[in-house]
Order: sequence, then C-alpha cells, then structure tokens
Amino acid sequence: MNATDTLVFAAVAVTAVGVSGAPAGVTPFDHAETAPDPATLIATTRNEYAVPLVSPMNVHEVDPPVSTTALHIGGTAVVGDEVTA
Repeated sequence: MNATDTLVFAAVAVTAVGVSGAPAGVTPFDHAETAPDPATLIATTRNEYAVPLVSPMNVHEVDPPVSTTALHIGGTAVVGDEVTA
C-alpha cells in the first residue's frame, strides 16, 4: 500500500516514490512464461507427372459402310437405302 501525504492548502497530493510494497491478489506462476520455440516451417512443392512407358495405341471406331442408291426420276434425285434380306 502506498502512503500519500495531502496538505490542506496544496493543490497537488504528494506521493512518495519507490515505497516498498507488492501487488495483492496475484496468483503464483503455474508454468514458465516462455514456451519452447515452434518447429521451423519449411514449405515445399512437389509436382508429379504420370508419363506412360509406351504411347497408347490409337483406335478408330469405323461404322460399317452404308450402301445407298441414287435414282434420277424426272430431274429429281431420290436417295434410298438398299434393303438386304
């Protein structure tokens, strides 16, 4: 507790500086104030590309040929599919 002297006619209260005392109501330390430093963060980027050992075989799907017949009747072209039995 700090001691303060107050004069009756003074405009300022005089407090002695450096008076011994300790704060009251403070809990003791539970653990150290400084924690261990965190591990150093190292950021890396890893790119992986899948490369086949051989080129894939190119396959083209081909529809069977469609046979059509064109008939010219009186200046008009008529196209029809042949029907096989």
